[in-house]
Amino acid sequence: EDLTGEQRGWWTRNREREREWFRRSLGLELELRAEGASAIDPDDDLTDLTFPGTGSAKHFALLLLGELVDTLREDGGPGTTAWARLPASTARMAGDRVFAAWRLGLRKSHRDNPDELYEQALEVLRAAGLVRSDEGGLLVHAAAARYAPRPELLTTRGPSGERSLFEEG
Repeated sequence: EDLTGEQRGWWTRNREREREWFRRSLGLELELRAEGASAIDPDDDLTDLTFPGTGSAKHFALLLLGELVDTLREDGGPGTTAWARLPASTARMAGDRVFAAWRLGLRKSHRDNPDELYEQALEVLRAAGLVRSDEGGLLVHAAAARYAPRPELLTTRGPSGERSLFEEG
C-alpha cells in the first residue's frame, strides 16, 4: 500500500521474476500475499533479529500475536489493507487474556509486572515489523497471521492428569 500506482503495476507484472531473483541471489524465499511480499531468510543469515526467539518476553510476544490475530478475525478480519487497527484497550485485553492463560510459565519478574511484560512484548513485535502503535491504538500487519501460534495443552498420560505442552500426539 506504500507503493505508487506505477510501482504497483511494475510489482504486479514482475513479482514472480523477483521471487526467483531473491531466491537465487540472496537465498531468500519470497512469500507473496495479497497485501504484498515478505522475504523469508530460512538460514537466518541476513538479520540480527531473531523472531520469535527465546525468553519469556519473546514467548509472550508470540502468544500475544496469536491473540491479536484471533481478535481481528473475530471482528471480521483485517479489511482491505495490510494493516488492521485494534483500539488500545482491545489490544490490552488480548494481552491480559494471554497473561491469565500463561502466567505460570513466565519468569517471576514478568509474573510480578504484567504491564512491563506487555510493553516488552509489543517492542518485540514492533521490531519485527508486525505491529505499530499510534494515537488510535495498535496496528497489526497481515503478516502477523503467518507467525500466530496455535499452542495446545495436552493431558499427560501419567496418573497425575497434568497438562503438558511437550507431550506428543
